[in-house]
Amino acid sequence: MGRIFPRATLTLSDGTPRSIDEISRSKFVLVGIGVDVQWLRTLMIHPLARQHRWREIAISLDGSEAGAKTEIEVARIVGEDVKRTLSDYQGKLLLARPDGYVALAGDHRSIAGDMDALWRSFG
Repeated sequence: MGRIFPRATLTLSDGTPRSIDEISRSKFVLVGIGVDVQWLRTLMIHPLARQHRWREIAISLDGSEAGAKTEIEVARIVGEDVKRTLSDYQGKLLLARPDGYVALAGDHRSIAGDMDALWRSFG
């Protein structure tokens, strides 16, 4: 947390390259790195995510999820340097703020707990 999310270019499932900024469109974006997309789906129905209209994206580090049929976009990273950087976060979720800084980082349970605490405080 407190770091800027890498300025990654991602290849979407339809082959379109997009930056994380284009995906977020000035909203918070929940990024799952090598995670089960069900985790993202579960977190995105949380009242906090719904109220603030968070965006979501799953990043596949090995391409295995790229062909999955889901309403959550699964993208691949363009560039080995960024792939190496993000591989340290395999299995983690990161919430990137509209200014590009990471607001939350952790596994599914810790992110869900943080979201609950924020909702209780600021809901």
